[in-house]
Amino acid sequence: MKLIIKKMKNLRAFTLIEVMICIILTCIVVFFIYTMMLSSHKTYSKLFTISRQRNDLRYFETLLKNSIMNAENYSFTTKKMTFGYYDRSGIYASVLGTEGDYRVDEYEFDNNNVLENNENKSENLNGLSLPSFSGTQSNMTLTIYKGQLNSSKQIFPTSTKLRDTEVVLENVNKLFWCYHDYNENPPAFNHQSYLNLALIFNKELAGTKAALKEINYESQLYRFSMKNIRFKNN
Repeated sequence: MKLIIKKMKNLRAFTLIEVMICIILTCIVVFFIYTMMLSSHKTYSKLFTISRQRNDLRYFETLLKNSIMNAENYSFTTKKMTFGYYDRSGIYASVLGTEGDYRVDEYEFDNNNVLENNENKSENLNGLSLPSFSGTQSNMTLTIYKGQLNSSKQIFPTSTKLRDTEVVLENVNKLFWCYHDYNENPPAFNHQSYLNLALIFNKELAGTKAALKEINYESQLYRFSMKNIRFKNN
């Protein structure tokens, strides 16, 4: 018995100071792990938002390119773009018939003054501060109508919708545009009618606090040929 007691006396336990140091070190390690995980999550959320923004842009580009390249007539206001053409794709065969018929693609914004006819800015946005256009912000919607040809050979929309209204691009700040007609003695890229567009849009990045929210502004320049207008006018 005495031997056991003697051995127990020789055993040393952790002192209070050692326990406190261990707790402090553990807290420091946990804090840095939490900070790294939080930072990684915020970075992932931001990159995911930007990726979605680019996907939205590609979807919009595909739709608009099809509308412009096939257009036989077009019209612009400060909030609406309209393109009329003969659709032979067969997508809306149940309404247009298997041989196709006229259709009108109508792109519209929530607010006025988003669209602006500006030749210089439709080709070059260098030197412009994109956040300075934050005062105007709209969603762009697309509605597709069955078209009808009038006596002036202009295609205008009827009341028949081929596809319901859908949002094709969010948070558009500005869209500069300019139409260039066919020129017999042009630079190489003017051997056709074409439409220049300069798009400015944004998306709020996920993973940021409301008081410190970050907004990613982007711009994109386009030049779409209008082959049907070229052949129609000549």
